[in-house]
Amino acid sequence: MERGPAALPGAFGRLLAALAAAQAAPLALALAESDAAAVRGFALGAGCALFFGGVLVLAGRGGDGRLDRRGAILFAAGGWALAGVFAAPPFLLSGAAAGVSGALVEAVSGVTATGLGVIDAPGAAPRAIVLWRAMLQWLGGYATLVFVVVLAPRIARSGPAPTARRVAARAAAIYLPATAAAAAALALAGAPLLEACCYAMSAVSTGGFAPDDAGPAALGRAAQAVLMLAMIAGALDLPALWRRGAGSAETVPFAALAAVGAGGLALALGGGDAIWRGAFAAVSALTTAGFSAGLESPAPAFVLLALAGLAFIGGAGASTAGGMKLFRARLLVARSRRELERLAHPHRAGPARAAADEAAAGAVRAFFALFIGALVVLTLVLAALGQGFEAASILALSALTNTGPLLAEAAGADAAALGAAGDIALVLGMLAGRLEILAFFVALALLFRRR
Repeated sequence: MERGPAALPGAFGRLLAALAAAQAAPLALALAESDAAAVRGFALGAGCALFFGGVLVLAGRGGDGRLDRRGAILFAAGGWALAGVFAAPPFLLSGAAAGVSGALVEAVSGVTATGLGVIDAPGAAPRAIVLWRAMLQWLGGYATLVFVVVLAPRIARSGPAPTARRVAARAAAIYLPATAAAAAALALAGAPLLEACCYAMSAVSTGGFAPDDAGPAALGRAAQAVLMLAMIAGALDLPALWRRGAGSAETVPFAALAAVGAGGLALALGGGDAIWRGAFAAVSALTTAGFSAGLESPAPAFVLLALAGLAFIGGAGASTAGGMKLFRARLLVARSRRELERLAHPHRAGPARAAADEAAAGAVRAFFALFIGALVVLTLVLAALGQGFEAASILALSALTNTGPLLAEAAGADAAALGAAGDIALVLGMLAGRLEILAFFVALALLFRRR
């Protein structure tokens, strides 16, 4: 029985087959609305994904289908990239995105649940494309849950991981009802059915794609409240919920950060509805959904810095959110405090630390260093391609934290104006962020190292 890279073709093939099947719903909508361009895009996209998926499944026959650590890393890195490539044809052939690079940005932004797309006016795009954007984010969020529970332990060598089939079933048992409940609540709050479904899929996956031009700012407060609850549900530790029926240790810090962020933004924004706008913006940033909050563009410096800081921290570890993640931020702060205490009192005896604690602290420091390094490099690349430094840094942070258009709008940056080279840089940033940096660089090392 073959494991690891030998099992990769079959795993990639099943991924492409699932992607082909997912295009049936938007294809049916395009057919119902007689949108010939969208029909061609989805027919070609589904056909290519199904053909190459079948070839890969046949090529991977004979193994037990299980991936070892090396195979898990390569599948995680290649899976999102491959899904983005085969999800792009509908955007290109329908005319919704300009050029191949623009279609790739839109597709990768969807499958990584980033939401930093290049379609400025989704209300003018074909309705089938609007549905496809939301579905890609929903599928990407679901894949993220499976990744952090099944593949991440194998990548980190942190002990045995449950099987993908078991985790996928348990994730679906929470993810599907949460999405359906959010869609129903949004419809009851007055949103049209398609928009309600798309908003629900984008919110639970903490993606951030809006199905209309006005975004959540045009919705009533009841619908915005539903969106906030759906974003919070996606950004909390769902595996802890299905294991124990209760939140994880990250729930209280998440609530505290959201409250502090909402209060600070409310004071900075001012106005009669400042508390509500501040709460929505804080939740949107901390969950890395990044829905537009209707802020002025460019926003005041404090507002932009607060939003960027919340997005940098992100949600719970085992969630669909991006960013550094709360458990890493807590461990980094605790470790920094201990080091400062040790410098102030070098001869004071402290508690012995287990090797596992030291290893965890080292991994967090490595993650932080790689994240900052990637942020600097991506910022410099985007700046060299013509973006202002502030816009380049915000776009880079949005990509690496998988945050939607909120930060870019607050900074007055436009992801649609990057050009082909900038689009590719943004795609790489979104993929690195979704793989949480460490796995991304490990995958690159494996690709260029002999087994």
